[in-house]
Amino acid sequence: MDLVVHKRIGEPRLDKTARLLHRFYEPLVLLRILEPTREGHTVLCKSDNLKMTRRKCLDHLSWICDYEPGGKTVTAIATEDTVDGIKYWLSTNEKPMKKSSVHLEWVLRELASAHLLSPGEIAELESKLIKRCIAFSVKKLKHYSRRMISFVRRTEQLLTTTGKVWHHLKYG
Repeated sequence: MDLVVHKRIGEPRLDKTARLLHRFYEPLVLLRILEPTREGHTVLCKSDNLKMTRRKCLDHLSWICDYEPGGKTVTAIATEDTVDGIKYWLSTNEKPMKKSSVHLEWVLRELASAHLLSPGEIAELESKLIKRCIAFSVKKLKHYSRRMISFVRRTEQLLTTTGKVWHHLKYG
């Protein structure tokens, strides 16, 4: 059996946020590289697809209700089917959660009649939602964009020093 020794590239990641970002993005890069060698995706049955769509929607709603970096405003949203309709449950680390709940209520009101809109009106609604959600989460978005720019610069520097790999990615 051969012993494989892995050498560390770069400085140790002492910053917790940097470690988390690397844990998130490194598998994505690996999946992107391996994509051509992976098998096709499994088709879910219709009911599973509906569950996944609902889960994805709630994940997105939770993300847009989290408006600051650092975990203080992380939110989770669940739904309950009631006789009167769907009831939304909001949970957050922040106390009180007034800011998140007001934002969620606004988003849900805007989306409530989206199925009745024309394509042009949907585009207007989409633009309105994007602007409002960006304004609501501007601190978080600026923080993540700064972190991402830093990560990309460090990655570019590392790939530039290794030679051919960066040349292929940049011009390939």
